[in-house]
Amino acid sequence: MLICAMSVYVMAFAETFSYRFTSTPLPKAIQRIMENHPDLDINFIYNELENYNTSATVNADNACDAIRQTIGLNPVTVVRSKSTYYIEALQHGKYVFTGKAIGTDDEPVVAATVLLLAPRDSTVVTYGITDATGRFSIPCDRQKVIAKLSCLGYKTTYVLCNTFDIGTIIMPERAVNLGAITVEAEHSQLYSDRTTYIPTQRQKNASQTGDELLAHMAIPQLGMITNGNITTNSGRNVAIYIDFLPASENELKAMNVKDVRKVEFYTSPSDPRFQGNEYVVNFIMQQYEYGGYVKGFGHLNLISNSEQLLGSTRFQYKKMKYDFIASGWNMNSSHYGSDITETFRLPDESGKLADFDRHSSTTKSKTENQQYFAGIKATYTSDKIMASTEIDGNASNKPHNDIDGIVSYSRDVYPTSTYSSTLDEKSRFISFMGYYYFKLSEKNSLTFTPYYVYSHTEQSSSYIENAFRGIFNSAVDNTNQLRANLSFNHDLGSFGNLLAFTRGSYEYNRTSYSGSVSSFDKAKSVRVGGGVTYSISKDNFYGLAGFGYDFDQLKFKDIEENTASPWADLTLRLLIKKKHSLSVIFHYSTWQPSPSYKSDNIITS
Repeated sequence: MLICAMSVYVMAFAETFSYRFTSTPLPKAIQRIMENHPDLDINFIYNELENYNTSATVNADNACDAIRQTIGLNPVTVVRSKSTYYIEALQHGKYVFTGKAIGTDDEPVVAATVLLLAPRDSTVVTYGITDATGRFSIPCDRQKVIAKLSCLGYKTTYVLCNTFDIGTIIMPERAVNLGAITVEAEHSQLYSDRTTYIPTQRQKNASQTGDELLAHMAIPQLGMITNGNITTNSGRNVAIYIDFLPASENELKAMNVKDVRKVEFYTSPSDPRFQGNEYVVNFIMQQYEYGGYVKGFGHLNLISNSEQLLGSTRFQYKKMKYDFIASGWNMNSSHYGSDITETFRLPDESGKLADFDRHSSTTKSKTENQQYFAGIKATYTSDKIMASTEIDGNASNKPHNDIDGIVSYSRDVYPTSTYSSTLDEKSRFISFMGYYYFKLSEKNSLTFTPYYVYSHTEQSSSYIENAFRGIFNSAVDNTNQLRANLSFNHDLGSFGNLLAFTRGSYEYNRTSYSGSVSSFDKAKSVRVGGGVTYSISKDNFYGLAGFGYDFDQLKFKDIEENTASPWADLTLRLLIKKKHSLSVIFHYSTWQPSPSYKSDNIITS
């Protein structure tokens, strides 16, 4: 009886409405409440509420309180008539005044009150509240008004509005006497689909590049971080994004580290902007209306005797950003070598298999390597479109990779001798990369990512061992690669996300060999595939399941092969309290062999 009584008590005072919104459009937040509580009768005008966002945490046991908590400080009224709730914006008008409020530290001013006053007598015409990014959007029937912005800790600021786009308004800080408090900083937050880390000022000051910042932050899910190559603790590759746009190694070096606000680590994210990558690191940067910066980066490694210089510049005006990057890298060393012991099992003169070891060591080496890069990138970002186009050029020269050494054999099958090898390689690349994200509606989005690269490589090598015939090889390769991915994402609300996509790739290799062996190889590979993934996040649980097919056509010289193979993904994650999570990940797929596995030129020594 006591247990029953306690259960009735808990159920009577249970919080029926529990939500957490982050910069969510107000109509979408209200729709989410209606979807979870179909018995509610809520009437609202969508067009008049779509200018307002909410970042409320809702915990209520009745609908009226839940709706009021959701609305927060937005100028919206809630009226209840019998069992129906009427939600109406206080502001009406055929014009809309927009702008953004920031402090002198370039940080957005959140929850600032924006009053629109009549110029003649300063009477209040209407008002609004800035959102989490400092932006505001206020409908009004008048064309010329005075905007009065006020917020605790900032000086009241007045702006005469001659246009509807007021732009960025800087509010100077004002000192406010506060009582003594103790603040304990929390630099990480664990969610069901991601972990968020906030870098400290000391970590930023000690870092010149994005990958250096990750190394200083010591994110526990990350393992090796070297030259833009970032992996997890288990050695899996991690895709890098900056403000939800794909980022390259050079972009990490050109990054203005002081603008990093937080770093997010995702595992199997459902966000369509991450293109289905299993592991993602996303940098969230400080946003500006206009401006730019110029950055120079230099790096000297005394161990490998290498140096690198990089220069970058960024210009931003409203929704457009332009980036120019150029870099050069040089390495010159005579301290590389190796000791290798190989075991061979070969038939002897009688035809029986016999084992012997071959041991080679380095006595002298010379290595030179130069790489040059230049790229231009244009990015457009708005509430409904994210588009970036990048064109890069790359040149690589390896005039020397020369090694001299000693070779010895076990059981005296061959006499001890010396060897020398040389390698000369030149490569040229030109590439195009595009990323285009379209938000079709509040629930639907489309992403298109094309990629093309052309490469030309020339390589010459030699290997000479005393008492044996020398091996000389030269090769010239021309390769075209084309990839594209088109995906459609549908948000099912509280029931998860559905992602459908189709992808294709084309690679054409033409390689001409001369020297000890002469031949000409042509290889083509085409892959077309698609699939569907479903993901859901509920409280402390996250799950993802996907399935699809890939159709391959491989053609080498006159040999052609057509195959089809399935792929499957499954991820289950449980968030335990706030600092721990338990994950189960399963992945099955096939990939195409590279042309080096198909060539007739297999040379052994």
